[in-house]
Amino acid sequence: MKASLRLFVTLAGLALTPLSAGCEKGAPPSKCETNGTMVELSGNHGHSVDIPADHVKRGMGGTYAVKGGDHEHAIVLKDEDMKKLKAGTSVTTRTSSVNSHLHEVTISCKP
Repeated sequence: MKASLRLFVTLAGLALTPLSAGCEKGAPPSKCETNGTMVELSGNHGHSVDIPADHVKRGMGGTYAVKGGDHEHAIVLKDEDMKKLKAGTSVTTRTSSVNSHLHEVTISCKP
């Protein structure tokens, strides 16, 4: 009885080890990591913002200038937002308020 129990435990251990290792290190990069991001702004009137692929790959948030037109806004992305992008999930946020308005922002991976 002990030998069959030992065999079961050993086989279960072998089955679990590759799965957990593959999820952490073997996952392919998301399109955001390889192609960069697309940023859509509601009510856009000449603004653009660039969130480079290497920033997504790094997985750390930051502040990004939303340039264009006669004024600038900023967006702040948290570490959690970058982790979502790294996983290929879209992120929604808002710009800073300038000239009595702000913009809703949707960030997704370039195809």
